[in-house]
Amino acid sequence: MTAMLGGAQYVLEQGGKDGWTSLPILILGGLAIAGGIVFFGRTWNSRYPIVDLRPIRDPRFVVCLLLTTLLGAAMFVPNFLQPLFLAQIRGLNPMQIGEAMYAQGLTMMIAAPLMTRFGGDIDDARPVACLAFLCVALSCWMLTGLTADSPPWQFIPPQILRAIGM
Repeated sequence: MTAMLGGAQYVLEQGGKDGWTSLPILILGGLAIAGGIVFFGRTWNSRYPIVDLRPIRDPRFVVCLLLTTLLGAAMFVPNFLQPLFLAQIRGLNPMQIGEAMYAQGLTMMIAAPLMTRFGGDIDDARPVACLAFLCVALSCWMLTGLTADSPPWQFIPPQILRAIGM
C-alpha cells in the first residue's frame, strides 16, 4: 500500500516538472502499479486483509462513495478556484477577494443553524440530498459563464446557491 500510494503521489506531483517520461517517474510509476497489484491481490485473497475492501462489493456503497466524491469536488473546487480567478484574472487584492467571497460565508452562517434545527425532523434525507446536489451543480454551471469582464455582482448568486447546497 505504501509503495502504491507513495509512488503515485510522487509521479503525480513531479511528473509535470520532471517530464512524464523521465527515468524517476517511470520507475516510481512502475513501483506504484506493482504495489497496487500486490496490495489489491493480497487484500482480495487474504483471510485477514490489511484493509477490508468488502464494502466495495455492495453497489449501494459504491454509488454513495462516488456521489460523495463528486459532491465534495463540486463543493470545494470552486472555493479554491474562484479566489485564484479573482486574483489572477481580475487582479483583485486579498481584501477584495474576501469581500467577493463574503456572500457564501454569510449564507452558510444563516443556513447552518436552520438546517441543524430542522434537519433532525427529516425522516428520509434523500430528497434533501438531491436538492443539495442540484443546488451545487447549478452553482457550478452558473460559474461557467463568468469571464474577466463579468461584473462583480454575477459572482454572488452562484456562491449563495452553493452555500445552500452545502
